[in-house]
Amino acid sequence: MPQSIELTLTSIAPNGEAVGHLPGDERSVFVADAIPGERVRVEIVESHAGWQRGRLLEIVEASPDRVTPPCPYFGPPAPVQLPDGSILNPESAPRCAGCVWQHIAYERQLALKREIVVAQLASLGQLDASVAKSRLAAEKLVEEVVALGDPASPDADAALAYGFCTEMDFGLDKRGRLCLPERSGGLLAVDECLLHQPQLAQLYAAFAVDAETGAALAEDLTGISLAVGGTGDELADGQSGALVLESRQGDAPQLDLELPVNVFLRRPAGDVAQADLLVGEWTHAAAVGAATLAIYPPLGDRRLFWPHALGNEAIPTLAAALLEVRLFDYLLDLWAGYGANSVVLAEQCATIVAVEDDPLAAAALQSNLAGLDSVDFLGGPLLRVLTEMVAQNYRVHAALLTPPEVADVIPLLPHLIRLGVSRLALISDDSAALAHSLAAIRAKGYALAAIQPVDLQPQQEGVTLIARFDRLSEAIPVVPPSALQSPPQSPTARVRHLREPALPANSRRTRGTKKGSGTKRSR
Repeated sequence: MPQSIELTLTSIAPNGEAVGHLPGDERSVFVADAIPGERVRVEIVESHAGWQRGRLLEIVEASPDRVTPPCPYFGPPAPVQLPDGSILNPESAPRCAGCVWQHIAYERQLALKREIVVAQLASLGQLDASVAKSRLAAEKLVEEVVALGDPASPDADAALAYGFCTEMDFGLDKRGRLCLPERSGGLLAVDECLLHQPQLAQLYAAFAVDAETGAALAEDLTGISLAVGGTGDELADGQSGALVLESRQGDAPQLDLELPVNVFLRRPAGDVAQADLLVGEWTHAAAVGAATLAIYPPLGDRRLFWPHALGNEAIPTLAAALLEVRLFDYLLDLWAGYGANSVVLAEQCATIVAVEDDPLAAAALQSNLAGLDSVDFLGGPLLRVLTEMVAQNYRVHAALLTPPEVADVIPLLPHLIRLGVSRLALISDDSAALAHSLAAIRAKGYALAAIQPVDLQPQQEGVTLIARFDRLSEAIPVVPPSALQSPPQSPTARVRHLREPALPANSRRTRGTKKGSGTKRSR
């Protein structure tokens, strides 16, 4: 029996582990598979100058938010004793590394996600002179997490905790089976993944290989990506999925799939330009609200589409509400991807200028925007496009930015100032990078006004952030009004201030009221 130490866990780490401290030791102890508030016994397996890691041995006092995980592949990789004497994973079976919080009730997950954002904003964002004041400032800036509901559920408040993922990457074991990452660092073959949206689950199940075919695939391929875009339960013509094969040698393998699926081969260099279409078409359909968009498969490192069907409608809707978009506004959609943001918001403002630099996304974007009179498309490097817009005296009121990295927005900010952008929304999954960038963004003329977290990743520690920035008064450009290409003036009666978002059906926010108002949030 390893030597054990008992401690109470008091907080949550950005990686999803609970954190506690040993008596007389200022170092943090990180413990996976636990919940803040629990008293546990651990074995110290890592010890460093500033922190330690403990392997969970026993939960002495369980949190009331501890639940039984529904997935047979989730849990600690070694036995853990529960307060009632039962044992989790008594046989030390391999466990999947994909989910980290299936043991936590969903309402508590949402609270922990907000706590991570607040803590990182307070510690990394330099919001005030002291830690205590920075914490207070962060609490005021971060809204409650928006949780998306399950459209298929009769309960409008049901959390979309499973069956949401429309895109996933897999490794292959020696038998050629699709595998998820295993917690020890290896690969784990699973019969099914509860996170899969029904169409993705159908495509995953169809990828069944015999021993001989599987062994040959394992020699030829290093990985496989699956993606679907529909919201229904079945893959069908017009809503086909995509299967991307990561080649080791560059040779196309033999496959037989009886599904409407587009198959691509990506060569060893990993360059999008070296991807070949083997079967079907380059694009497949994705549902975004009432629209159907053409999208390309996941061929590059940059994610161009939320791996969550409802998220593609919710993110632009919430961003427009946070920006208080009005009917007479000109909106700039930077890193516009396939056009989900622009399509959803096309009728909420006077004009949208959608800008995209990725060649594949730009091609799909231009196609998806056809027929939308209020949306203009501009392709090419963003810095060049914005420079040309400044030279042509464009005037833009607000901007929506979905950058690959938060730091990518900083070189663009002087151009947004010159274009007259008074408020912008930055969308990111990286709360640490956002906090680190606040000073640089402020130095370029924009101050953080609010952060709206949205949960697109149930059962995992991550959360998607929509951060609103307002232009500082000293950064307002002095431009003669007669020199600007201004939008036509709309009657005052048509101006709408969208302080409370018109959320997609079955969306909700967690507890609380909107800061600065008496409007109750729906549950």
